[in-house]
Amino acid sequence: MTKAVACFCDEHESPWACNYATLVYNEPLDEYGIVLRDGDAEYVLISHCPWCAAKLPPSRRDDWFGALEARGYKDLVGIEAKDLPEEFLTAAWRTTTNPT
Repeated sequence: MTKAVACFCDEHESPWACNYATLVYNEPLDEYGIVLRDGDAEYVLISHCPWCAAKLPPSRRDDWFGALEARGYKDLVGIEAKDLPEEFLTAAWRTTTNPT
């Protein structure tokens, strides 16, 4: 899976801009998905590897939102990445907050 999500052409910065990218890994949420080609940076969450059917780690989405709410972020609808603490843009938030 690591190779599949890291492997798209050298021409594009984003997997959504590259037609060769089929899977994406969301590091802060620790989740994998199938890239949607609808103009937005969206994906369909998957829970198993499409090739070997191995179970993928559970999404940390609920933990991520909970940790942000614990830091005082109550209304996250429409918030931009630039307005979030930097550690919440990577997996770093998992080591800087108490696990749930």
